[in-house]
Amino acid sequence: MSHELLVELLFEDFSESELQELLSISEPKKFLSGDFLFKEGDNSDSIYIIFSGRVEISTQKKDHDKISFPTVVNGTVLGEIAFFDGKPRTASVRAIDNLQAIIISKSSFDELEKNHTKLAIKLLKDILRVTAERLRWADKKLIDLSI
Repeated sequence: MSHELLVELLFEDFSESELQELLSISEPKKFLSGDFLFKEGDNSDSIYIIFSGRVEISTQKKDHDKISFPTVVNGTVLGEIAFFDGKPRTASVRAIDNLQAIIISKSSFDELEKNHTKLAIKLLKDILRVTAERLRWADKKLIDLSI
């Protein structure tokens, strides 16, 4: 992945050396259209940052109906819930298009935190910003449903 794309999509306040450090701890991965990045219930401790392509996020209701969320595009973070709490995935994520992503494992993040604490905090703030935007969206949907 190019660092220009990192800056454009998510990490605009990161320096060149910080971006290079993030790339060095991550695993680049390509997914074909239809591939699952992960499935609801999977155990995992990694976050995914999407660089190109779109994904569908869905979950199963108890009555087995599928609930789909808005399509996610370039420049977002996925899998942060399981990354932070260590519990199984709360949703399935499937590539709609061929896509490119980087994956940051918990162990890689722990090394980053140990060796580059300020950078780890900066990364967490960006992830939390994205998570907060999702919570705002979910809050609005809950309010809309209750009317």
